[in-house]
Amino acid sequence: LDRLSVPSVAGGRYWVLAKMSLTEAPGTNTARGWLELPNGERRPLDERGVTFSSPRGALVPMMTQAVVDIPAGGADFALRGVSSGTGDGTLESWAEPDALFRHRLTLPGPVPDGYALSATFDHAEHVARGRAAPDGTDVVVVYRETPDATPVRIDRVLDPDSAWNRAQTTVWFRTQAAVDDLGSSQYEIYLGGIRNADEDPAQIFAFYDDFEAQALDLQRWNVIDGTGLSVVDGALRVQGAASLSTLLSVTPDGGRWEARLRMLDPTPDGLRYLVAGGENDPAGAAFEALETGHSAQAGAASEAVTVQTPTEVHTYAISRTDGQNVIFTQNGEALATLAGGPNQTELWPLRIENAGESGAVYEWVRVRPYVSPEPAVTVEGLEGGAGVVASTYRYRKIVAV
Repeated sequence: LDRLSVPSVAGGRYWVLAKMSLTEAPGTNTARGWLELPNGERRPLDERGVTFSSPRGALVPMMTQAVVDIPAGGADFALRGVSSGTGDGTLESWAEPDALFRHRLTLPGPVPDGYALSATFDHAEHVARGRAAPDGTDVVVVYRETPDATPVRIDRVLDPDSAWNRAQTTVWFRTQAAVDDLGSSQYEIYLGGIRNADEDPAQIFAFYDDFEAQALDLQRWNVIDGTGLSVVDGALRVQGAASLSTLLSVTPDGGRWEARLRMLDPTPDGLRYLVAGGENDPAGAAFEALETGHSAQAGAASEAVTVQTPTEVHTYAISRTDGQNVIFTQNGEALATLAGGPNQTELWPLRIENAGESGAVYEWVRVRPYVSPEPAVTVEGLEGGAGVVASTYRYRKIVAV
């Protein structure tokens, strides 16, 4: 890795200081580095035979020293190392050379092309063991069209109700091709040693807004009546007269319209807090609150529903799956199933309408394709890059003699 020849000097005892930084994929064959003295001894080296190693993270700096008797004729010192992986012909199976670990993802079939899928894994365990960064910046999703094809990174986003460094961290990604009945293992999650993951929700969902901007994006929203609308502290506040709809819509093969919100009153009179369909369209579907209570509507059909703790934050969804029925849910629990609803031969936006003085506060809204049952992604066991990815040594230097 590095060699230093000390020329003729006044013979005597000298202090030697050496430094290196090492990136490895920790595994059974742990990469090691050491300072080799003129007599062949290694530093560091304790009674267990331990030398430099860096299982704690990427490019961890390590230093060692030795007091050496150097003769007047000079001496040679060297920094040496061994790798936990060869980086040879097996490297093609490892899509991210800088990554230390990966999970393969198994998708059941069938799944449509362009479908948003979620995968949940124990990110906190990886962080605790030094495998991944706490902020998730080193988590990427990779897709390979065929086993021999060049893998490509695809966008992934953190679920808005999840978080990094949790035992159950959920990320979303989008299928790059239809998955047949046999399923697919063409997707992988890599982590550790990577940075700058691709994370554009527009590449995953038909529509998504978490209201982190200072105002509504009028390239994505059609505001019909903005009297009671405001964006404050990363949330959309609807209080008073308001009407707006998304400009991007779900595919006609089935869809789900979702919103996470809390109501300002238990029954905010005149609030249609989640609507799928065009303005005043009888084929649309909606959650509506009146003074008398809440209801689910699909076309001409209507049914009273019991909404739990409406002034607390919940996720509401309207799902169209089979071309005939619409399912209304709160936090994943079905409140009603009605025939009718959005016509699947057309695209329908998500709408919010309020005719009363009260209203609701929205944390996010989302529109995406939907099939039932939803495909459940299996996150396979952790694989390390040991034996596949070659270790990297940098900043190798015999600092002083």
